[in-house]
Amino acid sequence: MSKLQQLLEAARADASVQVRLYGGLPQGIAAQCGPPEVVELIARLDGLAEERRQLDEADGDACDAIWRAQRDFAALLAQLTARFPEAVIAGLDSEEATTRFWVCQALADGPTAAAVPALERLLEGVLPGHHRDLAGQALAACRRRGAWWRFW
Repeated sequence: MSKLQQLLEAARADASVQVRLYGGLPQGIAAQCGPPEVVELIARLDGLAEERRQLDEADGDACDAIWRAQRDFAALLAQLTARFPEAVIAGLDSEEATTRFWVCQALADGPTAAAVPALERLLEGVLPGHHRDLAGQALAACRRRGAWWRFW
């Protein structure tokens, strides 16, 4: 069972309004997360993609709030790739293109050589331009990570 909601609530309880709205998630959350939290993060990204589709384009505040949550979840996933690469990589199999985009962002920011095959498969498919660009950046970062480890 995931404890993500409890971790998020605890982190936000101590934060100022400015930080809660615009500052992202505190670094300490990642240390308390495990595979169930990674699975929940990916599920929440799926839910946010669906929620975003339901919004009126004119509702800029709600769109911005969703974008900030997606950005924060991707940043948290990036911190978790070293410890739980398989769980993060599984997000590339999401039905939601937007979730795959944010998982690519996480892998670009927190690369792992284990993601190379999955990113290569993703790039074999049809992707919108900016999704393809980000997947390529993630693949390059993950390949560099793999090359670095071979010499360490």
